[in-house]
Amino acid sequence: MLAPQVPVGVGSAVEESDPTLDADVADEVRQRLRPTAPDPAGAAIAKRKPYYTELLAYLATRPYGVTPDEVADAFSITRPRARNNVNIVRTG
Repeated sequence: MLAPQVPVGVGSAVEESDPTLDADVADEVRQRLRPTAPDPAGAAIAKRKPYYTELLAYLATRPYGVTPDEVADAFSITRPRARNNVNIVRTG
């Protein structure tokens, strides 16, 4: 179970108390996904842009971080490869 069921009426009460909550959350996620400083030497990323974009999105949606083992498991790769790929995303 991802989350407990919300009692009837609570959802509408939350929506009424903060009508911009969904937009605020969406903006925060978009801000995290923006590159901070493009690296002109990002040739490794350019070759596999969709893969590294997915890895960046995975990392950005885990605000408390992940372990190399979690990245390896999520992407079906070895732990050393996971560490290398995260390093490429950080520097690229």
